[in-house]
Amino acid sequence: MQLTKSVRLSLIFIGLLLFITGCVQYPMGLTKEQWEALSPAQQAEYQSKQYEINAERNRQYEARRQEQARLAEIRREEEAQQAAEQARIEQDRLAVAYRHARYGDIVIVTVKGGGIAFHGSDYAYEPVAFEIFRGETKEVIFKREGRSYESTAVLMRLSEDGNAFIFDADSRKRIVIPNDGWARGRTYSDLPQISTREGQSGAIGVTLQISLKPLPGGPRGGFDEHHRR
Repeated sequence: MQLTKSVRLSLIFIGLLLFITGCVQYPMGLTKEQWEALSPAQQAEYQSKQYEINAERNRQYEARRQEQARLAEIRREEEAQQAAEQARIEQDRLAVAYRHARYGDIVIVTVKGGGIAFHGSDYAYEPVAFEIFRGETKEVIFKREGRSYESTAVLMRLSEDGNAFIFDADSRKRIVIPNDGWARGRTYSDLPQISTREGQSGAIGVTLQISLKPLPGGPRGGFDEHHRR
């Protein structure tokens, strides 16, 4: 059988590769003796069969990889749908809670002064005021002063009993401020530096003002320091 130039070159290349690497692996699981007993034409035939086997293995591997990727994408979509549904349920729950809120359920928070981290560096920002219901975790958006197109989000939380406000709730060095007079309104300007999950400054030198929102059930003639019922 006449060997083509390409087959001869392939055999030469395979031989050189085996010689250089010192890792002898013969096609179709043959031993060295079995391989060397074959004629060049037979070696080429075995090598061609091995190529076909390798190609089929690669095809099966790629098919499995694509199937795994497809299933992973389905799981991600399902998880995203579940998260969206949970968020919708929580949003609806909070909407009802806000409508029927009583005194002590909601606090008003103002954040101003100092710096908030934008992309890892502290910058001045536009003051922010928001309401938060007891047990709620709220994402508050801060905009950089003079560059309102730059923004960053900080998670705030009010404890279930409404007596502890948590600034940067998912930070390693979050700040927890207990209710020590929110009925009259309190200002906190000596807060320590807050660190984000990445270990960079999340906020520094900020001033917080916290007060209870005037709502039904509140005191008439004075201030209720221990409002929990």
